[in-house]
Amino acid sequence: FPGIRGGESIANLLTGDVNPSGHLPISFPSSVGQLPMTYASLSTGRPMTEGNKEQKYISRYMDEENDALFVFGHGLSYSSFELVDIEISSLEFSKEDRIKIKTKVKNTGEYSGRTTIQLYITDKVAQLARPVKELKKWASIFLHKQEETELIFELTHEDLSYIHSNLERKTDSGKFVLHIGFSSKDLVEIGEITYID
Repeated sequence: FPGIRGGESIANLLTGDVNPSGHLPISFPSSVGQLPMTYASLSTGRPMTEGNKEQKYISRYMDEENDALFVFGHGLSYSSFELVDIEISSLEFSKEDRIKIKTKVKNTGEYSGRTTIQLYITDKVAQLARPVKELKKWASIFLHKQEETELIFELTHEDLSYIHSNLERKTDSGKFVLHIGFSSKDLVEIGEITYID
């Protein structure tokens, strides 16, 4: 709830005096029948994709879409932004190494504004069930209209680690898929890296 000065803030947003820049920290389901719905959903042996929506044995809701009304990381702006020239410094790394993900962020709109760029991983071969996509890094950037800047994320083995069944945090050797974008749905798969322990 916006509080005692909420009316003024809403008026500033509606009149264009302020460009909205917030992003959701949760997903909003389309209806109560979709609960539970999280951005960090676990993988299934019967995933639903755009191409197999009508098949019989897939994990989906029977009477409505699987998608959230508003996904984790969703945000609004009077500006538009794009990511270009995305690069990964190395496709293999070990405990002592760091992987750098470099991209250019461009404000392609007619207004100055702020956006949040989000980096997710998918652990392809984990010892325990892990979410399909996990948010690992993010950055909030203000850009004037038509301005462009470079952004660099750094990943270490600790960013890929998780708590195992023996309650120790460690990183599994194996392949991880990297995704970058503006929300948990508005993502681009940028490559696959291999961690060697």
